[in-house]
Amino acid sequence: MERITIEPVKTHFKAGDYPSKPTGKLIDYEVEVFNNSGELILGYYKCPENIFKIAKEICKNTKPTKSTRTRHGVPQLSTVYGPLPRIPIREDYCRFSAKSKEEKNNYLKAIKLNELLAEFYKEKHNSLYEKAFKKVKEEVNADYFTANTPWTNVNINLNQVIKYHVDNGNNPEDLSNVLIVKEGVDGGFLDCPELGLTLHQGNGWVCFFRGQELLHGVTPCSFKGKTSFRCSIVNYTLKNLKHCYPYEQELKRLKEVKTRQALNKKESLLKLKEYYNRAKAKKNT
Repeated sequence: MERITIEPVKTHFKAGDYPSKPTGKLIDYEVEVFNNSGELILGYYKCPENIFKIAKEICKNTKPTKSTRTRHGVPQLSTVYGPLPRIPIREDYCRFSAKSKEEKNNYLKAIKLNELLAEFYKEKHNSLYEKAFKKVKEEVNADYFTANTPWTNVNINLNQVIKYHVDNGNNPEDLSNVLIVKEGVDGGFLDCPELGLTLHQGNGWVCFFRGQELLHGVTPCSFKGKTSFRCSIVNYTLKNLKHCYPYEQELKRLKEVKTRQALNKKESLLKLKEYYNRAKAKKNT
């Protein structure tokens, strides 16, 4: 395995830009990248066969939800397994994703993948693994863990060509990770312009990297046939899960929220009715 020392540098690319082509040296072999202080920045590895096998099953068995985003005419789809924090405007309660219930068998496989990949992470970078694990166990209630790992969630992303971004919504003590399953696809590289490196993202390869610090995005894909696909699997814990109460309390809170919303709606309708009646009465006088 090659070991490289690189100090990240500033780039003219910014979050929201599309990586139209690879900007750095293309990496298609196992490598570990460190900064000048000896801290791991990125590790790129061939995935063990037992992990890759279950990853293929998950990608082929899920029925992902279509996104409104497209890139080069290809619809982008995703499946989210695991807990979700509150979204005050839309869903002001913590819950498990719809796909966790709709695809129970696949979710169980995703949990197994989560466990196996965590073991691989721990084997490669034990101190970083333990640091990430300690952080989420201190902050996130045990009700939201379906596996004894640093990750509560598994995302399956199909044909996603993603703009440059940083992963700022996840556990700040953790490395980002992405595992690739693909068939009949050219391109779809992970571009890291601040490192001057572009990962090939080969079939059955996984990377761990400082995604909350490094700008990264996915280059365009060329799909060779109707059955061609590129599936990326990401394991993570959203940092806002630390605000979730134990699950039973969340269910109680949900009832309170729904009751309050219903009362507010009723009050709004009564006010609207009163306004309409006043306007009608004024018109008739």
